[in-house]
Amino acid sequence: MILSLIALAAIAVGIGSFFKITNIQTSGNVLYSSQELIDAAEIKLGSNLFLLDSRAVRSRILGEKLFVDEVAVRRKLPDTVVLEVRESQLLAYFPYGSDYYVMNRRCQIVSKGDDASVAGYIRLEGVTPLAPRVGEKLALGESESGKLRYLEDALAMLLERELYHDVQSVDISNPAALKFDYRGRLTVNLGSNESLGRKFDMLEGILADLTDYDQGTVDLSTLGEGHYIPG
Repeated sequence: MILSLIALAAIAVGIGSFFKITNIQTSGNVLYSSQELIDAAEIKLGSNLFLLDSRAVRSRILGEKLFVDEVAVRRKLPDTVVLEVRESQLLAYFPYGSDYYVMNRRCQIVSKGDDASVAGYIRLEGVTPLAPRVGEKLALGESESGKLRYLEDALAMLLERELYHDVQSVDISNPAALKFDYRGRLTVNLGSNESLGRKFDMLEGILADLTDYDQGTVDLSTLGEGHYIPG
């Protein structure tokens, strides 16, 4: 028993003497520099690679860097930690004055630019932003408080279903009838923010039956029903 404890102690001392962190790398980052992520991680050089609290490192980065959606902390023997991040997908924009603000799926404002810088993103219509700032979440007036959650849910669904490339605009003038333009030839009416997963299932089924030339409206506003209306 004593010999076993001595052996374990020797192993612990050995591990503590080797595998010290001397290098930290990052991958997947574009919006943030490697140094910004390393600073947020707060990993001490010289600490033991195997004793690193990966969960705490992940929590610190996600808590400080709003535009990081996922973090994986990898150990690379003998002395390296790799921070693999997935940054927010830029999806939509809205005009404010003479500027254009680009948001991610959580309605966090990532950048500000001109009309050329928003090409390829979804135009957001039907909202009145309040003093937008890069690095902050889209803020709306009290009368529009119900719109923000719906926007987040709808943008997340468009991203998850990989439909966002085909959507030109989202109109939430009426939060009980969110609509979006699909490929410039279909208006999709989602209705209220209920059972979005099921509604998108029906939408994908309807789209699969249409040709690239069909125009009109896809009405999903009635729960459990989906209709294509030519026009």
